[in-house]
Amino acid sequence: MKKFVYPAVLLGCLLVIPFESALAQIDDAIVGINLGHAQTDTVEQQTTLLNELKTAGVHVIRAGIGPDDKGLDLVKRIYAQNIKILWIIPLKYPPNVLIRPWRPKEFPGVWAQPALSLADPDQFRAYFAPLLAKLEAMNIELAGFELGNELNMTAFNGEFPVPGEGKQFGLNDLYHDPEAEQIATGYLQYLKVLAVLKDIRDHSKANLHTPIMTAGFGAYEAPEGPFPPPAKPGTQTDMVSVNATLDFMRANGLDKLVDAYAVHVYPWANGPGQPAAAAGRQSRLAKYVLAECRSPGSADRKPCWITEWGLRNTDTSCPVHEADQVSLIEEMRNNFRPYVEQRRLLGMFYYAWVDPMENFGVFRCGSLTQSGRLAIAPMDVKDSPSNAASCQECIRIRVGLPRIVGGPGPGIPDNPLTEIQLPNGRFRGFSASSTTYAIDGATPSDMGGTAVPVLPPRPRGQYGESGEWINHVERSGKSVLGWVHDETGDGPGMGQKSMPLAVSENDGLSWRSLGQIITGKDSLTKGRITGEGDCTAVDGKDGYYYAYCGRNTNPGTIVALAAVANPGPGNWKKYFEGEWSQPGLGGDATTLARGIGTTTARWLITGETLNLGWVPGQQGLRLYFSQDHFHFTALPEPILVVDPYVSWAHRLQEPHELMAYWSLLDANTGANQLGDHWLLFYLDLQPHESFDKRYQVSRPIEISRSRKPDEPQVGVMLAHWYNAKLHDHWSTVAPVPGNYSEYKLEAKSGYLMTAADPKRPSVELEDCVSQWPGHPDHILIQKDVCESHGYQRLRTPGWVFSTPQPGTQPLYRCYSEAEKSHFAANSEDCDHAGKMETLLGYDLKE
Repeated sequence: MKKFVYPAVLLGCLLVIPFESALAQIDDAIVGINLGHAQTDTVEQQTTLLNELKTAGVHVIRAGIGPDDKGLDLVKRIYAQNIKILWIIPLKYPPNVLIRPWRPKEFPGVWAQPALSLADPDQFRAYFAPLLAKLEAMNIELAGFELGNELNMTAFNGEFPVPGEGKQFGLNDLYHDPEAEQIATGYLQYLKVLAVLKDIRDHSKANLHTPIMTAGFGAYEAPEGPFPPPAKPGTQTDMVSVNATLDFMRANGLDKLVDAYAVHVYPWANGPGQPAAAAGRQSRLAKYVLAECRSPGSADRKPCWITEWGLRNTDTSCPVHEADQVSLIEEMRNNFRPYVEQRRLLGMFYYAWVDPMENFGVFRCGSLTQSGRLAIAPMDVKDSPSNAASCQECIRIRVGLPRIVGGPGPGIPDNPLTEIQLPNGRFRGFSASSTTYAIDGATPSDMGGTAVPVLPPRPRGQYGESGEWINHVERSGKSVLGWVHDETGDGPGMGQKSMPLAVSENDGLSWRSLGQIITGKDSLTKGRITGEGDCTAVDGKDGYYYAYCGRNTNPGTIVALAAVANPGPGNWKKYFEGEWSQPGLGGDATTLARGIGTTTARWLITGETLNLGWVPGQQGLRLYFSQDHFHFTALPEPILVVDPYVSWAHRLQEPHELMAYWSLLDANTGANQLGDHWLLFYLDLQPHESFDKRYQVSRPIEISRSRKPDEPQVGVMLAHWYNAKLHDHWSTVAPVPGNYSEYKLEAKSGYLMTAADPKRPSVELEDCVSQWPGHPDHILIQKDVCESHGYQRLRTPGWVFSTPQPGTQPLYRCYSEAEKSHFAANSEDCDHAGKMETLLGYDLKE
């Protein structure tokens, strides 16, 4: 949060990418650096500075533009160096406006500023319009317009009183707190000035498409706790959180006036290289800085540009000691990367090139420092974000509440669900059962709408005559590619699998086959299932698509790749004996390690390929990681407890629950390029039910990399449901048919472990249901007790500790005499809904 002077100070620079191009492409990010001076330098000093910037590869400068001849002359010389300007524009006020005085001794860093509510739209028009006209006359195409700076903070908005109370106001305060209500008045006036800027921009020529963004709103990264968090203690200044500022302005028309939100972040520099500290920085970035950001074209909100970020280095020696800064800058760039890949973040500007006062400068000792080179290096998301594998022992996974979004039915889901985001901001999922269907929803998890057929089986005598299942979709320019699982031959026990590629020009409502891309070495054989199929694919962001496919002869999972630029028939290569050497059509392939499945995704945080599968001989669904697309390592604990695998052929003889057709999608984008908020979709067949009662289930997964010592790695949420009609309480981790309709969610009761703790005593629980006449009585009880008490076992939901442990809470088995029904609760009084029978153990609070 640096001092901002209008218009005499140049403030920043970034790599040249016209805004329309930035919106149209995913591969490149805008990266830059704030300057801190230039307009007041001599011409010789300016020339030296511009040469330094050009040598460093800087092509766009974030700057204020002086309205006089000297300022316009500097603009000409900047553009002569092929450097563009992101123009930071001051607000204008009436003559003789009252200005809050500068009192550096009492309040250092709080500048002389008028109240934002006094900003004058007419004065702004009189200033901005002729200056832009002069630039247009020189055919100057700007990189962007940024109106104001950190107006949500005391330092740059005279609306805030000094001294303040050290508060950070939230959205509710802007409507009800007297001080915050006055700040909100200034926000409304700011929107009026923005409207003038937009009107003038919209009538320009060279800058008709130059993006408008908000002032860079400053964030204070508070520790975990209530939201909004308090402002920095002891500052005697107040602020409004970034989220509250944007939400208030959006409610009053902001999104009609801007193309992007500008935000600032100065992350804490504690614990360089320490996983817990790194996880804290990542978490605070997500919560307090970038929570409002969305990809371009989204119906809800705009993308963000970080127009200031930096890490202080107080070392003044030459050469510079900067090991911590290099480590932290690399870490923050990796934190930014998933937002860049999702196009929620389009630009990042480091603070600062030279900064002798606050020690953020990266041009020191006559040259650009190593941390500076890293800070302004291009961020090409096709490059792997890290050469190192994820710290798997540091990963903490919490699997959330399951939700049945489709079914029961005899058909779909019969394959993995895959999604794209539509131009209107909604999402379209694809599921299938011989025919592929499209299902639209408002969010990636909202896949319970009407299923519309979009891809039927092919004509008799052709591949795909028995059905076409789209297993994965991927946008490619204006088109959508679909990886299609085909089956040919419909005799008893026979069928040949293969994978063609299809293309759609209307967001998946109709498809045209490009031909087969992956086939096996075998042929259609009576009485056998042959071929290779069931593939899901992922963009490796290295120029290649990778497809993970099931093979029926010599059963197992194989992998093939093709260039993203040309993934059509004849261009796929299978991995065989250490090389990508065998053709996709009919070639041989090496089988991946046992347990690896065909579900694939990519973790944006590390660039690793993910896979879901089974560890042979062990209970549960496992998450696998790979750096090379072939060698995978399983996370030690399963992400879900699943009873021993039951095949389709044996399901009629086995009572176990059947879960299949997994897919991992990002909770924000619906793609299989994952941040830290995932969605797990799968088919669920309840215990003892037949195939005509298939359900489509969605459940959230939250990932963090700040696991505490001895903390269980995986936890699955336990929930208490209640069906008033059946008088049935049900505490379970499983999807509940009729969730949120017949069954009401009563409580979230913590998390169960997915495996017994290897060092501390634990108890395995079972989810059971009564077998006697009348309404069902679901009970959560210790293992091997169900059958001897007249109950039928449904599943193993998980484990609890036998004794109290850090981060745990008691879990009691309770009984409602009125309802004749059992449930679980964390309070000894059973949430006033029944009587406590026994202590089951201790589950995880979070």
